[in-house]
Amino acid sequence: MGTTTTYSYSYVEPTIVSLLILSSFIYLLNAARYIAQQLFYAGLIGEILVGIIYAAPLANILKTEWEQTVLDFGYLGLLILVFEGGLETRLDFLAVKSNLFLSSIIGLTGILTPIGLSIFLCTVGFKFSLLESFTMGASLSATSLGTTFAILSSQGTYQLNKSRMGTILVGAALLDDISGLVMASVIEKLGHIGEQNLPWLISKPIVSSVAMIVISTLLARFLFGRIWVKIECENRIIKCYSDQILLFCLIAGLSAFVTIASYTSASTLVGAYCCGATLRHLDECRKKASADVEHSNTTSFQHLFEKYIRTIKEYLFAPFFFASIGFAVPFLQLWHGKELWQGIVYALLMILGKFITGVWIIIWTFASTRFKKSKVTNVSPTTVPVEIAMVEQVPMSQPSTTSPVLISHRSLSSRSVDTPHDEIIGTNPPEVSAKKSRSIYPALIVGLSMVSRGEIGFLIANIGVSANVLSAEAFIVTIWAILLNTIMGPIAVGIMIKVLGSKLSDGVWID
Repeated sequence: MGTTTTYSYSYVEPTIVSLLILSSFIYLLNAARYIAQQLFYAGLIGEILVGIIYAAPLANILKTEWEQTVLDFGYLGLLILVFEGGLETRLDFLAVKSNLFLSSIIGLTGILTPIGLSIFLCTVGFKFSLLESFTMGASLSATSLGTTFAILSSQGTYQLNKSRMGTILVGAALLDDISGLVMASVIEKLGHIGEQNLPWLISKPIVSSVAMIVISTLLARFLFGRIWVKIECENRIIKCYSDQILLFCLIAGLSAFVTIASYTSASTLVGAYCCGATLRHLDECRKKASADVEHSNTTSFQHLFEKYIRTIKEYLFAPFFFASIGFAVPFLQLWHGKELWQGIVYALLMILGKFITGVWIIIWTFASTRFKKSKVTNVSPTTVPVEIAMVEQVPMSQPSTTSPVLISHRSLSSRSVDTPHDEIIGTNPPEVSAKKSRSIYPALIVGLSMVSRGEIGFLIANIGVSANVLSAEAFIVTIWAILLNTIMGPIAVGIMIKVLGSKLSDGVWID
């Protein structure tokens, strides 16, 4: 008897309808991004809206398997976005302890404040259970790392992603992302709260993510940089085929970091970011080593990313990611009266919960200014009189060739020795006041950039409803808050940057 064996997938010509749907989807994603960028200064809003329209809850244009494919490609786009953020990170800023500390404070505030406000409003005002309120707050505690990078990179004129403010913002968003994944694992196990290994399930993502950051930092600093420079300097093949070999190393490195992160229960986004930062460090090591040799203009990983990957990321992978966020919105279920007004109120409170993180920029600026001022005013009281006495040794009968500095010191010598030091040097220079006022602008940008939620928020909300932790009503209210925050955050940042303009290019936070 004969047997039928399938050796390969049957090649069948796609229908014209399928081709038109796919081509229109890709084109409209990019067209909508351009229109939204022109109108709202936030192109990703257009991509999310196209995703909502094409997905099952609304027009149901895309097939289910196509939605899954777009979701997979979109997550690849998210990894590339985060990798690009690591590749463009200013490591000199990241290495400063004060920046790390400030980033941690902003991140923790962005985690704890939404959860606290959520528990208060949802238990007292909306009469949800404490567990539901915590889960809703956990969904809104995570800042979308991919959206944050997209916001920063879309404002290319000011290069916010390479500024001190951008570095601090990325660190805070990364901390929120790790926290969000921990929350997801906690909520997933809340239905089995009696499990004895629950503490380890909670702490494992934290331990794994922190360990990956620390280990990759140590390896990049003390091992990878030295080995890479030595191999490159001694190997002619690398010099001859620099682009091809570096591109292979870039892709292999990203794949390795993400795979290790996945198998160790760390965030794959943390793995992508660590890979980007590691390659940035290798670029800097190569620049230092090749400063005085003939291959000083050698290709960098950043250049290769710009040349081979950025375009496809910009027009395909990243739009697919933001469209997949639109897929997760249960659009038709959002319009019930009670859930509608509760969702809007909750969204506004959650905007406040993240926006308040920008206050730390102002506090830090004023605290550092006061500290510097106290160091100046604590100068020994004998310093000024000694300088005056030295100036007075100049004979008064001498021709008037004395420098303006000496003249000013002579005039000061007529004052009492007890004259306050602040009165001599001036207590409030215009430059200091200007810098203080400019701290408000970065504070606004940081606070508004932290508002955007996204992939992690939808993930936690869906896990919550699947684990019977969230009721249908609480789920819709949560989706409203995530959706409005994800839309309003980037729009507010874009408008703010457009309004402030050149004012953003000055100050200690943006340089």
